[in-house]
Amino acid sequence: TPGPRDLRSQTKLRRIHASFVPHAPHSQAIQVGAFWLETGPVPSDDAPDYVLTPSVEAKIGALARALVTRQSPVLIQGPTSAGKTSAVEYLARRTGHRFVRINNHEHTDVQEYLGAYASNAEGQLVFTEGLLVTALRRGDWLVLDELNLAPTDVLEALSRLLDAARALLLPEPVDCATPRRR
Repeated sequence: TPGPRDLRSQTKLRRIHASFVPHAPHSQAIQVGAFWLETGPVPSDDAPDYVLTPSVEAKIGALARALVTRQSPVLIQGPTSAGKTSAVEYLARRTGHRFVRINNHEHTDVQEYLGAYASNAEGQLVFTEGLLVTALRRGDWLVLDELNLAPTDVLEALSRLLDAARALLLPEPVDCATPRRR
């Protein structure tokens, strides 16, 4: 069994490893906890109005760890009013990314996501992109709140975007939107 001296050494090593933060990979990165996140196209905001308790800092650090790879969408789940959306919004503000939130409910229409035809000022019928398509094209950070309440057609439209193809097929005009890497 390890003695008290061994336990102290292990504890000291754990503290050293936990406090290690590598140097910034480049000047376009902002440190969040032990991770460097790339900055976005809008000016970053220190978000002084966001209260960072120790538990919130831990959640922000875990979210930053998930975001640092930029490989996959991130699913955040938890009880109502636990701060999931506000944590993403905070990180978007800190890193200079636009933040888009789509709140789902049983009457959410797929057109809100993809877009629809509407008359313009000249009376012509033109296709107006939906929130999801616009966010994808601009590289915005997107939160799909209450996705479990979304109708089946919305979930089907999202499935291709979330699988390996990572593309969103738009019904009209025939087009394909892919997420812009940020």
